[in-house]
Amino acid sequence: MIIRTKKFRKKMHRAEKEGRIIYIRGSVGMGKTAAVRSYYAKRPYRYILCGDAQLYETDPIEEVKEEVMIFDQICRLSDRHLQDYILDVIRYGRKQVVLISRGGIPDWMITASIQHQFLEISNDDLLLTEEDVCDLSARDGIELAKDDYLAIAQDCCGNNLLLTTTIRNMMPDTPYTSAIRELSRRTVFDYMNQVFLNPMPQIYRDTLLSLCQFESFNLELARTVTGNPDIKAVLYQMLKIGDFLQVNGKEKYEILPMYREYLRYRQSVILPSRIINENYERAAVYFELNGDLMRALECYRRSDNTYRLSALLTRIVNEHPGMENYLDTQKYFNGLTVNDIAASPALMAGMSMLSSLTMNILQSEMWYQKLEDYCRESRPGSPEHRDAQNRLMLLDIILPHRDRGELVRQLRNAEQISVDFPQQIVHVSVSDYTPSVINGGLDLCTFLTDLKGETATIGALKKEAVSLLGSSGGMYVDLLLLEVSYERESADHYEINAGINTIYHTANSAGALDIAYGAVGLMVRQALCSGSLSSVNAEITSFQREVDRTEDISFQKSVDTLKMHICLSNGDIEYASQWLSETPDSTISHSIMYRYIFINKVRALILLGRTDEALSLSNRLKKAFHDYHRTYLWIQNEVLQAVLYFRENQELWKKSLEGALLRAEELGFYHVVAEEGAALAPLLDVFESEKINPAFLDRVKEINRQIARYYPQYLKSVKMLDVALTETEHKVIRLMCENLNTDEICECCTSPIPA
Repeated sequence: MIIRTKKFRKKMHRAEKEGRIIYIRGSVGMGKTAAVRSYYAKRPYRYILCGDAQLYETDPIEEVKEEVMIFDQICRLSDRHLQDYILDVIRYGRKQVVLISRGGIPDWMITASIQHQFLEISNDDLLLTEEDVCDLSARDGIELAKDDYLAIAQDCCGNNLLLTTTIRNMMPDTPYTSAIRELSRRTVFDYMNQVFLNPMPQIYRDTLLSLCQFESFNLELARTVTGNPDIKAVLYQMLKIGDFLQVNGKEKYEILPMYREYLRYRQSVILPSRIINENYERAAVYFELNGDLMRALECYRRSDNTYRLSALLTRIVNEHPGMENYLDTQKYFNGLTVNDIAASPALMAGMSMLSSLTMNILQSEMWYQKLEDYCRESRPGSPEHRDAQNRLMLLDIILPHRDRGELVRQLRNAEQISVDFPQQIVHVSVSDYTPSVINGGLDLCTFLTDLKGETATIGALKKEAVSLLGSSGGMYVDLLLLEVSYERESADHYEINAGINTIYHTANSAGALDIAYGAVGLMVRQALCSGSLSSVNAEITSFQREVDRTEDISFQKSVDTLKMHICLSNGDIEYASQWLSETPDSTISHSIMYRYIFINKVRALILLGRTDEALSLSNRLKKAFHDYHRTYLWIQNEVLQAVLYFRENQELWKKSLEGALLRAEELGFYHVVAEEGAALAPLLDVFESEKINPAFLDRVKEINRQIARYYPQYLKSVKMLDVALTETEHKVIRLMCENLNTDEICECCTSPIPA
């Protein structure tokens, strides 16, 4: 049972029409030979299996009567005389020549391939699709569910042999299961033992069975794992005999997925687990020495070496304290026992931080308490005591779920943290991947409620920030004050703009991306308020380049979100829809770090008219923002909930909007509410409350109307019909779109349209 793809047939026809040599290369099981023989089934052809044939078995060219000559397994051909015979057939035979191989054109044939312009058919031309699954199953009388067709196509990776084997293992009216998947793979893997691995020289087999544990590898890693100093020559030879191994320009090697899966299976059968674990440990040491700590962690985990895993996690917590590192290490922390973690202050502090980031406050506080107990039980003044004490003070500042009411006191206490830790505060205390300082790593709304502009408190904050963060600490406080001035309208627009630009360029030059991002976010908000969003494109592009250079994935996601938020102002439904498809899972139980992404996901869902989804996510965010004292985003979320309730004709909108306005008034913030522009304007037009200061409400309305005029398409309401249109109604609408007048529409319809 064989299927020749459309691409294959098209190229075969083209080669015959143009009189060109056909070179077919493809992986084991792609159906190369079967497809060619099926294609020439009604025409006489001469078939020669090169791996087994010798020159004396071939007839002189002039005595070959068949017009088509097929040479299979070119990659296995080492007989020089037979190589010359094939070259003569290509040059003088006047035959349609088909060459079949698992790899690229061999060295001895390169010149001929250039001179005769071989037409190449590759793996891509042989890949089978979901449509082919349907055809094959129909031939066997198997009818599957639509999802099964897609699942089989994906699992088989377009491989002809695996696909046909899978279909043969199916039974009528029986769904595709993991058991059928595994049975089919084992059948194909047994075949690959015979035609792929067993015929190889021992050195090739040993190399592949060692390196198949890694998705990719370079020469140095391959040399470390295999212990072979001549590994480059071995890999070079393997590249020539088949397409199972690929390499890019940076000498990064990859074993193709299906071969790698087969080799992993074969490895598990013939190699003891001790050998497999030793391979991982050698790789882990290599990665650790080269600074690739995450891959080192993964290898230590797979080798079951919990001692080295604990030691490396401790190193990461000490050297790389950024929150994204905690999220990356989650599964490795979870792989340790309670006793492993409790033996190390660094790991207890890391587990407390990780638990807080992943929305498990009780577990975070439990580990904080264990660290406190450890500190209390250790001898005062000892290295263990000081280590635990320093980490407790650090957690007091950076734990995401903690309230920041006594921020200055906490920062002053943190001055005592030893020289091993000061840089830990930098990344987690400024913006936390949000384009804001107020809502950054330290939510400052509670602190700002009590600030009241006292220069003494501001001075103390700046002093402590500079002490802990170095020169960037001053920019941090200056940007915070500019953001507060913007929110409270306590400074001139141009004064704020000049300050933002100074901080942005200084922070960008100093590599303080968090602060630069906060400045970019404030630039965008200023431009939004003045209707000049296009004016900040240059700064956003510049910052995007810097983020791309650092390859910081979390920053990239957040910058994409900021750009999407800007597009929402113009009602760009297509951009919002594309962005939504690429966002993290919005259950938010994953991490509080994604809060900026998720609040904008609510906005995008509103624009797309997906009200139920938006309200469901908003309700989950409401609890998270409350539990984590994220007041700024809590206000924004309450406003968005009010918009959703209003559009659903639910009176709850008044309570949500009133709550947001009361908290904003307490902070003295106008813009956090008013910036919802056209989406909020209809609510403010009818909103009344004796609890809100009239002067404050009037100013919010004034700013809101101004932004709504600039961007009337922002989160525009999408009207959805409660019932489906009838056939006649569809017809009327279609005729209206064709610019027919009322009389003409009446004539086209079966009954007149009432006036």
